Amino acid sequence: MASSQQTAACQEMLSLPVVSRSVTIQQVCDRYLGDPTVGRTQKSLVGYRTTYSTILAIIGPEMPVENITREVCRELLSVLQELPSNARKRWPKLSPREAAAKAKVDRTPSMSSANINEYMNKFSTLLNWAVKEGLLGRNPAKGLRLAEALAPAINASRFRSSSCDAFLMLPFFVVAEMMSATLPLSAQHDRGALGSGHP
Repeated sequence: MASSQQTAACQEMLSLPVVSRSVTIQQVCDRYLGDPTVGRTQKSLVGYRTTYSTILAIIGPEMPVENITREVCRELLSVLQELPSNARKRWPKLSPREAAAKAKVDRTPSMSSANINEYMNKFSTLLNWAVKEGLLGRNPAKGLRLAEALAPAINASRFRSSSCDAFLMLPFFVVAEMMSATLPLSAQHDRGALGSGHP
């Protein structure tokens, strides 16, 4: 009798729908922003909410956090690269993906590399927190950012050897006067003081 009841109970349990325990990226975001151990000012909290709102709209707020791969993060970066500044104000009825697509067609300038990297840094911070909380095995967005713009290198070909030779052949007092004209006033004063024999 007991055996038949146990069998019936097992069959009933097997017939129940399986409830997914996956945590969505939206839930991770809400938990992170509500974590009392993370210190933030009210102003920075507003900034984080705005940034995460855009990010979640791009990747999908209902995506399970364990499904966020490196490829998903690269796609996010790709969309951000086309997204212009103040996209919500420009096109309030468009989603971030739609706004990025429209900006690409219209050739609207995208936001700066610094802003894009700020989005990716905040997203990486969120995923680091998820790893720390045991909600994610590793952070797939780690180190994913745009390269910093490098200052243009000096083109050596601009300096002709003939110009250099001519400069080197100038009398010393002419070179000294040229240098003096380019020095700041404080340096010129110091130079004059040294030349007059003062200590």
